[in-house]
Amino acid sequence: MFCLPIPHDKIETRPCWVLIAIAIVDGLLLLPVLGEMSGSLIRHYGFIPAHPTLLTFFTGIFLHAGVWHYAGNMLFLWIFGRKVEATVGHFYFALSYLLAGLGGQALYFVLSRHSEIPCVGASGAIAGVVGMYLLLFPRDKFDLNIYLGYWRVKTISSNTKVAVGVWIGEQFILALITTWTPISSVAFWAHIGGFLVGMAVGYQYCAFVPAAARPEIPVFEVPAEDQIPEPNHLVGLNLSGKEE
Repeated sequence: MFCLPIPHDKIETRPCWVLIAIAIVDGLLLLPVLGEMSGSLIRHYGFIPAHPTLLTFFTGIFLHAGVWHYAGNMLFLWIFGRKVEATVGHFYFALSYLLAGLGGQALYFVLSRHSEIPCVGASGAIAGVVGMYLLLFPRDKFDLNIYLGYWRVKTISSNTKVAVGVWIGEQFILALITTWTPISSVAFWAHIGGFLVGMAVGYQYCAFVPAAARPEIPVFEVPAEDQIPEPNHLVGLNLSGKEE
């Protein structure tokens, strides 16, 4: 079971060049991973806590273990990243994304020092973007979708605080469970670390840039026919990446 928070309203933004660049770079780096069968690229450039290097501490953020891992992460980045980048600007968004990714790796390293599993994926950095979204837009309307595997079993109308709060709470519980029992290779602690860093940089932005000075982003209601279908419809995307 997992939770997927989706904003209820659509937005119109200027081109989010950093977000687009991240998707392109990560997609290009995925191609050689898919092209080789031994998994040596993941082992050489994924961040392994038991054998940490400065290079893999950075490169692990931009690698993905497979197509669904990449697709799920980019969907989450698209959902939360556009409005954040349009608000804070390209440079601050890029810096925050990188800091959150490194923060996620750092927490995963501290709490998984002996792990031999490569930590790859943008999830920690994207969790940081989610943390920024929470501080910048705490009252946005959200649909919190509850899935059991591929099946959506329930949708709860809420706001950012509730939807993101439930999501990060789920990540924390899963992080604790996987620490005690290795039932998953997903680096949930990297999600928690990235989220905390995102909250920190989001707080700094809010402290120095008052709401009245931030760019206005046009928002409009999602037509009923464009909303997510009723529960129990099979969906074709698994958001839980193989590694992070």
